[in-house]
Amino acid sequence: MIVWLAARIFRHMFRSSALLTAGMAQQMSEYVLYGVLRHQRHFDLYQQQQEHGNWQPLPPKSAHEVRVSVLGLGALGAEVAKTLAGFGYAVSGWSRRPKNLPGIDCYHGPEGLALLLTRTDVLVGMLPSTPATRGLLDQQRLSQLPRGATLINVGRGDQLDEQALLQLLESGHLRFAQLDVFANEPLPAESRLWRRNDVAITPHIAAATLYQPAVTQIANNLQALSRGEVPAGLVDRTLAY
Repeated sequence: MIVWLAARIFRHMFRSSALLTAGMAQQMSEYVLYGVLRHQRHFDLYQQQQEHGNWQPLPPKSAHEVRVSVLGLGALGAEVAKTLAGFGYAVSGWSRRPKNLPGIDCYHGPEGLALLLTRTDVLVGMLPSTPATRGLLDQQRLSQLPRGATLINVGRGDQLDEQALLQLLESGHLRFAQLDVFANEPLPAESRLWRRNDVAITPHIAAATLYQPAVTQIANNLQALSRGEVPAGLVDRTLAY
């Protein structure tokens, strides 16, 4: 009730506020790391081999050989990128506007995105849903990823063309996809994504808002308001984030 009431106050006063990480950064980092490890250590391929009783060790790959690109360098995306870099992965990030994060190769704008995709082994979608991002991961852009790349989508489902993804998985251009968000949720039972052994599906659980961190952030912002300060987490409604 307190969280709901405080959120109502923020919406009424600013009509453009949002929680920041609210305890989600570590959860999101864990989820993405799991997907990156599946790619690096070939766990997705070993699972497929198990289905056929195939005992075949695959060549090992070190973390620094895996190029991970994070689309979206907001509060959560930046934390995920830094966490992955801390594990030794070659991490890049993309945002609409220029950003500078220590240890992260940062790209921006349409030209930067096109270049980044060609240099990516694991693509992590963490962008918000905006008019500019809906449908961003379409056939043309997904095809720019190198053959054998992996997709992890934890941002918003409306950014991904699911039919394009299916086509690229079926052709072998993409190796694996780990999906937590979908254009239609729950994911319809008839979706072909359910029945593929090169797709891992989770029901929008990559990161949940935790009560105590959320309450703490709201309380801090209420105190900032009482002091006449600008609270954290304001949203630019013209950009939708």
